[in-house]
Amino acid sequence: TNKQTPETRKRIAELLRREALMLTSDDLFDEDGELQIGLRVNPRQLDRFKAMKLYRLAEPDIFNSPLVLISEGFGESPQGIRARLYLGKAPLVFRRNFYGFSCAGHPRARQLAKYLFCIINSDLFGYYTLQASAKFGLERRTLLVQDIEEFPILHALTERQFKTVEKVADELDPNVPATWRAMNHCINKLYGLTSADEQVMKDTLATMMPYKTALAKARAPAARRELEAFRGKVETMLQPFFDMDGEKVQVVRHELPVDGWVAFDITTSDAPSGTASDDAVSLIAARLADDEGASRLFQVIGERHVRVAIRNQYRYLTLSRARLCALDVLREHGSAFPIRGNA
Repeated sequence: TNKQTPETRKRIAELLRREALMLTSDDLFDEDGELQIGLRVNPRQLDRFKAMKLYRLAEPDIFNSPLVLISEGFGESPQGIRARLYLGKAPLVFRRNFYGFSCAGHPRARQLAKYLFCIINSDLFGYYTLQASAKFGLERRTLLVQDIEEFPILHALTERQFKTVEKVADELDPNVPATWRAMNHCINKLYGLTSADEQVMKDTLATMMPYKTALAKARAPAARRELEAFRGKVETMLQPFFDMDGEKVQVVRHELPVDGWVAFDITTSDAPSGTASDDAVSLIAARLADDEGASRLFQVIGERHVRVAIRNQYRYLTLSRARLCALDVLREHGSAFPIRGNA
């Protein structure tokens, strides 16, 4: 810090050389480019701290174990590790391409470190940074330390909750998806997220992360199973609102003679027979196809019959979008389905 004199830095450097280990980004991979330091930092894999002179130094307490080391930049898969956990006895000095958070001195130091370790590696933190960071996803694929410091941390976990967090932290393996799902479920439960919240996070991370795979997936036409999942979700979401009339909602794919769009007819079991011409919908869809801001349109075909046309890109046909589509049918076009009651 600014208050540290050259003599103070010299004494600290001597102390660290006697006791501390050193971690740099070069230590993470072997000569063949294979990852050798994964989620947990093993002291046996590290060299002693050897710097002879320090020009700038933070307070030395930040190097004390237990320590959570967060990469400034990381990849899109679990193998592109965000946070590493260090539980060794010796202090661990790290370079500025890591953000280090020491839990030393806290009454639940190891438990707190494992909690932070899970938080940073969770989908919830990925979603938070994507929405709130001034850098990640906008300027670069890297984090600001403020992104981490401003994330809301829970300070009143019970003993049972801490034990659950410890268990998922100890079992976490980037090569075993089940352990990743267990960790995310644990963190989401701590923060009181619903299944709908989890689906929003899942769909957002799948289509909006600043990586080639996510961007390509977002813009690709939806697969047949994805279209069926969308159709089924809309139908399931709408059905409870028609139970009082004893009607059954039907959502059926409708083929449009317009490239790049998919359509669904939403009707009920009491809808009048007969179908309307596709010409109007096709014309509207064709015109909107040139408008990058248009991804969805509704048309009331007749009583108890609404058609929705959606630009055929997966980002517009996720399960989260299906939920919004069903709600918009009720909010904006509910008049097409007048309530009849039991009369």
